[in-house]
Parts: sequence; C-alpha cells; structure tokens
Amino acid sequence: MLNLQEFHVAAYCPPNPAEKGLSSQICAEQYEKMRNAGVDLVYGHNEAIGGACEKETFSALDLCREYGMKYLVKDTIYKRFTALRGEKAFRRLNARERKALAEEYARSLERYKHHPAFGGVEFIDEPGYEMFDGIRFAKEVFDRECSGKLFYVNMLPYWTLCAQMQYGMEYPFFEEKEPKLYAEPKQCRYAFYLRSFLEKVRPQVLSYDAYPVLTLGGESKMIHVALFDHLRIVSELAKEQGIPFWNFIQAGGKWEGCANIRVPNEAEVALQINASLAYGASGIQIFPYAFPNDWSEDPAAEAGLIGRKGEETSLYPVFRRQIAKAKKYGNLLVGMRHRFVSASGEYSGGLSPYAERLNIPDSDCIFDGNLPYRKIEGIRQICSDSQILTGVFEQDNRRVLFLVNDSTIKSTNVCIFFERETRFRLRGEEGEWQTAERTGTFVLEPGEGMLAELLL
Repeated sequence: MLNLQEFHVAAYCPPNPAEKGLSSQICAEQYEKMRNAGVDLVYGHNEAIGGACEKETFSALDLCREYGMKYLVKDTIYKRFTALRGEKAFRRLNARERKALAEEYARSLERYKHHPAFGGVEFIDEPGYEMFDGIRFAKEVFDRECSGKLFYVNMLPYWTLCAQMQYGMEYPFFEEKEPKLYAEPKQCRYAFYLRSFLEKVRPQVLSYDAYPVLTLGGESKMIHVALFDHLRIVSELAKEQGIPFWNFIQAGGKWEGCANIRVPNEAEVALQINASLAYGASGIQIFPYAFPNDWSEDPAAEAGLIGRKGEETSLYPVFRRQIAKAKKYGNLLVGMRHRFVSASGEYSGGLSPYAERLNIPDSDCIFDGNLPYRKIEGIRQICSDSQILTGVFEQDNRRVLFLVNDSTIKSTNVCIFFERETRFRLRGEEGEWQTAERTGTFVLEPGEGMLAELLL
C-alpha cells in the first residue's frame, strides 16, 4: 500500500514503451536507474491500458515490484468519464448507462489491481472544471474496488486559459462561461478551480504542475513568480482539506516550441525542491523523468533525466543529489503541522534594474523577492546576505524551521538570533543539540535548504 504519510518522489513520463518506430525502454536497466535516482513512485504514461502498448503496463508493474517502487496505472477508460461532447458525454449518460460504465471500469481494474506493485491509478492529467462530476463518479467506483489505493489526478496551473480551466482540452468546442473561472486576478479563479475539485472529488492528495524556470526579455536568471504563487495557494487549500500536496519539478526546457523555457541548472532544481518543502509539500514529482516519445520529432526540446536514446542526461546526477537531500528533510517534515512561510532579507536574483524590466511584456511575472515577512515566535532575527524563506513547522514540543536560500546565483551566510537562550540543533537528526542565544553562522548555497530544530 502507498503510504501518504511518507515523503514520495514520483516520475512522470517514465521510460518509454515501443512506439513510433522506437524500441522499448521499459527494461531492468532503466528501472534500476530510476530507483537509484531516488524515485519510489512511477506514473504510467504511453503504456496505457486500452492503448497500443497496453502489454508494457504489466512489464512496468513487474519491474516496479523488482526494484521496490509503486506504479500508478494509466487506463484509457478515463476518457469515458471525462467526455464532454456528443451522445457519449458523461453528463448525458442515464442511470443504466452509468451503471454499465461503472461495471466496465471495475472489470478493467480487476486486470491489474492485485499486482504487488499496484499503487493506484494515474487517472487524468489537467482536467477541466466541467469534468469533475465524471471524475467523482470514477473515483467512487475505484474506491469500492481498490480500497486504500491512490486515485491520482494532476491539476492545471493558474496561467491556463480560462476556457481550458473550464473545459480542459475540449475548450474550443464550447462558449458557455462559468463566471468564477474568468475572475481577476488569476489567483482568485485558480483557487475557485482547485476548491471546486477538492470539494467535489475529495482526492487523497492535491497535485499540480507549473514550470517556473524560463526567460522573459533578457532576464536569463529569472524565476517566474508562479513558483511561489502556486505553492502558497495549494499549500493553504491542502491544509484546509487536511490532505497532503505534491508538485512537479521542472526537468528540462525548450519544449513544445517554447525556446524561452530554460533547462534548469542545479541551483534552480534545488530551489524548486526546497521551496516546495518550505511550503509543506510531502512529495515531489519529476517532469519529465525520461524524454517522452511524444516529443521525438521536436529537435529543440531538451528534457528528462534520461534522454532520447535512453542515456543519462546532465540532469540525472543533479536530480539524484537533490532528491537525496529532499528525502532526508522531507521524511523529517512530513507529518508535522505546517504553520506558514516567512521571507527575510534582500533578494539577489541577478535581475536588471526595475525601470528597465518594466519594458518587458509580462514583467510582473518576474520574481523579485516580493514575499511577506511574518514574525516567528521565539526568533528575534534571521540575518543573511540574501533573502531567506523560512517554512515554520511544529510537532510536540519542537518548532522546526526549514530555511531556503531563494537566490539561484549567490550563496549566503545565515545566523539565527533567538529571543532568549534556546536549545537547538541544525540539520535535523544529524546535528548536535546546543544551548545559546544564537546559532553559529552557516552557509546556504544557491537554492539550498537546511533544517533547524528548536525545543519549546
């Protein structure tokens, strides 16, 4: 069983099946590499039940069993529950037709639900609001047939077209508008979209993707504000519902015709992961883990820890290092009560002067350190050379701070000053307990995170 009280690392777009004239990468060598990178959860993709490569789903399940990972099956029957057009649109099905569809889904689940590596289903990626009724119905069937397993759905980011947020990829065929999905600012309509999903579908985990490492104008070192906007919104909604949240970490760039999407360097990977931990994420997801065959005809795309021919890319060792650190801290933080995030210090982003950035289209999307400061009980001041994000957690008689250097270009010295003599240790279970009115000065490299525990 997949334990949602543990920290997880998931791979979207795992090694590809045989398709488009390309040989299968679903083999022991590739799944061993995936396990060694730190992945423990694999999402089915093109090797879907009901698809041309269906048999490779069972090969993937067997390999996950061999290498100690869980697998979420992709089943093309999801299209029947989320169809919005024509006579077979889900909302047009009568009670008899819905019962027949439920029975068909139960039969499909029976084919793979008993496999030891089965962790659940990767039901749908980025659904529209109008699909939520069908998704809920499918989840009810799944929960009856697969108690304790994960019914996984990944949600759209907030920069999506309003119509797509309502209808998913079928939006060109519809004109009727749900006013709340067209509200401004975009953070408002996004919160409505997510809350509607949470209240209707009742998922076990809230997941989304938004890829923030890109360039606008000449700002080649910038991070999109969406990294922090999404984390704030999703973290608060997940806490409201009492469920964990997971988000995706960008593993490539220049995809789908977008030359301004950068391939992240190690500091940018580290920042994505550590900012997620600071906001309380209990899992991270890699997109894409392997270069997807879907992009095989795109010569510009650079994506994945595993490349077009099954080779390790430069991102493989980067993610392997950063995942190892994330698991160390994530397994300490998961299950603790997340309070809030506070920012302190001056941001070092390597950006052009503000007046020059105003001439860049969408310049308000360039992160410039504009995050709120909140007083942390027991802390007089956190001194640093560059801005620090501090995620505040509590458990029993401990207050835990997860500190992140949000600069991707500059290391920073950090010192925590307490309001009184305090018993503390740095780096979690590896550190030694000390008693003082301040920590010693320590260094956080670009994007790096570090944990401090305080006894109350």
